[in-house]
Amino acid sequence: MRTLGLIVMLGFAATMGRAEQALVLDSYGVYCAPEGPAEKLPAPGTVLGYVHVTTADTNATVVTTRVPATLGIAFGVALRAAPGQPEFQAEFRVSHPTQTPGQRITERWSTRFSPVGPGLNRFRFEFPDELNTGVWVMEVHHQGRVLFRQRFDVVAPAAAADILSHCAGFAPVS
Repeated sequence: MRTLGLIVMLGFAATMGRAEQALVLDSYGVYCAPEGPAEKLPAPGTVLGYVHVTTADTNATVVTTRVPATLGIAFGVALRAAPGQPEFQAEFRVSHPTQTPGQRITERWSTRFSPVGPGLNRFRFEFPDELNTGVWVMEVHHQGRVLFRQRFDVVAPAAAADILSHCAGFAPVS
């Protein structure tokens, strides 16, 4: 299992050397594999009103922050509580452009972080109206603080053909 080993301090305003808690980023990027068996959980803070919880591989297919706007492609982060930290519940947020130029929406759901293993939080393009290019931001919020932030640049498929070539069924055909 690849581990990026990046420790992300909870609460950016924490005094140097005195962080209250931490998260470990295990993986991030594009996920090509299908979700596999998934449980649908209510998530009223999302457009669809639910999220899928799956046991899919937490390692990204391609480690990147550039994401092709293609149906079936997912992108996100695999995070866990740092060693010695207790398991905790937090809010995961995805802020992204809408089809109306200049407008953004933020979707949110509750998720758990454990030091035992990473939890994968990702967004999968399932519907044509989700394929909005631009900056997408994923954040973890806990007790009024931003604990983690990752920016992704969603681009037209032609601008990410190299990434799509790693995903079976999405490779360009000549």
